[in-house]
Parts: sequence; C-alpha cells; structure tokens
Amino acid sequence: MDKLVSFCREVATFDLTVALIWDGTLTIRIGFTSFVIGVTVISLKTVHLKTD
Repeated sequence: MDKLVSFCREVATFDLTVALIWDGTLTIRIGFTSFVIGVTVISLKTVHLKTD
C-alpha cells in the first residue's frame, strides 16, 4: 500500500515538473488526469482495505 502511494506521488510530481518545463496544456491535462487516477486508485484501495 505504501509503495503504491509513493509511486503515485512520484508520478504526480514528475508530471507536474514536465508540465512546468514544457508549459503545455496537453502536458498539464495528462499530468492532472494521471494525478486524479492515482488519487482515485488510492481511495478505492483504502475503502477496499477498510471493508475487508
């Protein structure tokens, strides 16, 4: 679980860095989308763990 959280954080940080470097709307959209997906996955995993 901790590995998943840290992986999602790294991905989000990387995407934001790329978005800032390239300053492109497409990159920002990709970064934001992957960030949202990461947060959703973490939330679902947390809920799943709590229900188990």
